[in-house]
Amino acid sequence: MSTADEIAKLAALRDAGEITPEHFQTERDKVLAAGGTAESIPTPELGATPDAASANVARSRSRGEPASSAGRIILAVALILAIVVVWWVIASEGGGSSTDTGALPTPPPGASGAAPTTSPAPATTGAPAASAVVLQSEHGSGSSSPPQFTVPGGIHGWTLAWRYNCRSFGQAGNFQAFVESGTQLDINDTPINELGLKGAGTANFFDSGTLHVQINALCSWSYVVRTSP
Repeated sequence: MSTADEIAKLAALRDAGEITPEHFQTERDKVLAAGGTAESIPTPELGATPDAASANVARSRSRGEPASSAGRIILAVALILAIVVVWWVIASEGGGSSTDTGALPTPPPGASGAAPTTSPAPATTGAPAASAVVLQSEHGSGSSSPPQFTVPGGIHGWTLAWRYNCRSFGQAGNFQAFVESGTQLDINDTPINELGLKGAGTANFFDSGTLHVQINALCSWSYVVRTSP
């Protein structure tokens, strides 16, 4: 590799930012000293490519004007290309924009400007669910035989909601409730039989007619008879 080529290579490294200008100058002096030549070899311009740097050195050696003219032509062409690219970018950005007039889009023919409406769901025409009817409500303390009550026919049954509390008795007590028809225990119904300080629950029955609840207890109690909904 000739001295000029080595200097051109160093110039390329300098332009690429891989070495500092001071480093370039030091290495250039070493190349000149190693080459043993005293001729003045010009330093390639900052930003010049290795080929351009070699051309500059060759032009300096030959002192030929054609190489200098070619460099000017290349520089002019590069400048023109840069201007064209910048102009094309500006034109592309400007051409892609549109002016927003703020006007609402025109609906297609036949379209209504009113917002769509939703029709309400049709009302249910079925009969409303029957609510529970209280047939009897009683409360007391100790054993008792409350009045009779009547369960009408054609219903879905009835419920007996009961509760008892033996805290005032001072200990656990027994609570019993029997459903009777007249003076006879209704064998179709299961009696309620509880033992404790207190309790509550609901029993379901399905017979009808005139009935009454017999209470056997040592504690305070209450119950409510309702038709099933």
